[in-house]
Amino acid sequence: MEPLMNNAPRNNDRCLKPMAKWGMRNIACLCCLLFIQGALAQNQQPLTLLVDHNLKYHAVGLESVTESVVGFFDRQWSYQELPRNQVLQLRNIEDRSVEPLSASAQKAMLTLTDGQRFVGTMQLIENQENRKDPSVVHWYSPMLGPIAVPLDRVKTIAFIPSLRSQTSQKDDRVRLVNGDELSGFLLKINHQALELELANQTAATKIDLDQVTFIELANPRVENTSPMQHIYFVDGTILHCQEVLLNRQMLFVTGTHWQSHHKIPMREIVRIDLASRKHHITSLTHEPYEILSGAQAFGVNLPPHLSDDAIQLHAPLSIRFNLPKGATRFTANAQINWQDTDPPRARSWTDFVLKIFIDDKLTYDQQFNSQFQQQRLNLLIPNHSKHITLKLFAGLNGPVMDRLRLMEPVVLIENK
Repeated sequence: MEPLMNNAPRNNDRCLKPMAKWGMRNIACLCCLLFIQGALAQNQQPLTLLVDHNLKYHAVGLESVTESVVGFFDRQWSYQELPRNQVLQLRNIEDRSVEPLSASAQKAMLTLTDGQRFVGTMQLIENQENRKDPSVVHWYSPMLGPIAVPLDRVKTIAFIPSLRSQTSQKDDRVRLVNGDELSGFLLKINHQALELELANQTAATKIDLDQVTFIELANPRVENTSPMQHIYFVDGTILHCQEVLLNRQMLFVTGTHWQSHHKIPMREIVRIDLASRKHHITSLTHEPYEILSGAQAFGVNLPPHLSDDAIQLHAPLSIRFNLPKGATRFTANAQINWQDTDPPRARSWTDFVLKIFIDDKLTYDQQFNSQFQQQRLNLLIPNHSKHITLKLFAGLNGPVMDRLRLMEPVVLIENK
């Protein structure tokens, strides 16, 4: 019996070894599975477009923004850093985009003379001292809190979604719900009503705010005296600030006109323009323009449509934009502006030529059709250039389906 007793532990050990091996294999498989899932999750992370100092786009996984560098993961998911002065813009952050402002949202858009925009509402002021100053607009932004803006810094207040006005005027204008438009001088405005001084009238006219759709003041556009960072929010707000930092999905903003600092969750941000002492970028749509010819076909007016991120054109057309001082490069994504409602066979009719002139020099000449639908533009602008002209010419099929969209038309400006 002794030998059997001595062999008993060895038999038990033989029973345990397969169990141990099975457990170790499963643990190893589990670790491997977790590693693969982590790698897959990382690869599925929404990307951000990083625009470098040559206006070239790079799809990256944005990690951080410090005072000196921008940290990110490249396409191979290797961590990289670029000097901050080599990064002009972070756009489509984590594949987010601006949500259109709808009338049902019960929110308005306040636009300032320097281009800042704030989605929100007119604020009810309880403080009697603040009520005494009629030259101040009291605004509430869900993203930034209460904002007090002098009337001479206000450009527009849109109470319903509205296209940005391209005209200049000598008087303040108020557009009403019934379509009427009044011109004069805006004396004051609060959450209930406004007072407008009309020409040839001694008494001011009081108008309830629920009867107003759009207010445009005659205040001239102003430029920031020093480079400012521009932050674009999901709700359409655009904030200018002196510094912006990103750490652990939280944006830290300092040097605004309203507060010493803000702390903003990154999920609310769609784009950041990083200004430096050397250069910054601006949208071409913010520059004055003139239609030289065209904008009509088959007896129908076909004017250009401009927004912050796109220019939509229809051949035949010649449109000239002023170039800002210090402009060195122009970029845009040029593509045929087909619509979902277009008949599929009609797309074969698209046939137009886009020519771009810097001052009077031809710098781009390309035919667009169903075989050549889009191209990335990246054009050098010679020193001291004054204008950029876009000309669309209808092809052999005539001006049918000859629609062009320029996405993200931006100008690189050298700071001097």
